[in-house]
Amino acid sequence: MDSRLRLHDRIGNGWRMGNFMNQKGFTLIEIMIAVFLIAVALIGVAGMTTMTIKGNAFSKMQTTATTIAKDRLEILKNVGFGGIDDGTAPDCTASWTPCSESAAYEEFCDILNSTTAAKTIEMKVRFRWQTNYHQVAFKTIIANEN
Repeated sequence: MDSRLRLHDRIGNGWRMGNFMNQKGFTLIEIMIAVFLIAVALIGVAGMTTMTIKGNAFSKMQTTATTIAKDRLEILKNVGFGGIDDGTAPDCTASWTPCSESAAYEEFCDILNSTTAAKTIEMKVRFRWQTNYHQVAFKTIIANEN
């Protein structure tokens, strides 16, 4: 009879807690916790990726606006003091007008200070990002070389 109990303990009581401790592997709760932690980490990475993509797109638009403004000022510098003697310059409008490079950008040019010795010109380029306008502005002084 003693041997029958031992055989019964080995076969019939395989679900006892003592036998679980000897098992190798993971429990269902451990796997669920691991999946939850991985999901939280992936959601964080996805959020950071989205912010990075938006930041890069904004930087590209701002760099393009800067390039347009600098190019316009270079054109005005090449025209020289005499070419803008009447108070207006070619391609220099005192109102927001669409840029020829892209309709996403608008330019504004103003002659701030005009004397017989020099003219101060301000070039602004703006673009719409999400719901707001953002702009870059540059000023230059064109001197009378005579």
